[in-house]
Amino acid sequence: MIDTENKLNARKAAKEISKLLYKRKCEKIVLMDVSKLTGICYYFIIATLTSTTHLTSIVNEIPDFMEENPELFNNKKKPFRNETKSPNWNVLDFGSIIVHLMTEQVREFYDLERIWFKARLLKFK
Repeated sequence: MIDTENKLNARKAAKEISKLLYKRKCEKIVLMDVSKLTGICYYFIIATLTSTTHLTSIVNEIPDFMEENPELFNNKKKPFRNETKSPNWNVLDFGSIIVHLMTEQVREFYDLERIWFKARLLKFK
């Protein structure tokens, strides 16, 4: 059963994270509602980064963004992180939102949009 209020709060947070990624020059940003397809989260965000340095920079900026906007993240101090530290793909787990930050080659190889093709795409701008 989906908690409607929690999902609406997560949607707002997902849109704000997507906007941040857009402002920071991430490419091909996709915001997907996966709530009807999985129980692990409500939203996926997938973004392409131009380099491993760009990826590291964005990953390090997310906790600052969370501290500046605590109401979006239920006052969490930082996201749960995937312990796999890849220079080409990093996953940030916010509980109800999972953010995939990838370089172009990794994104093309894994093609998450194809795997989650039944998800509803949302606008964030």
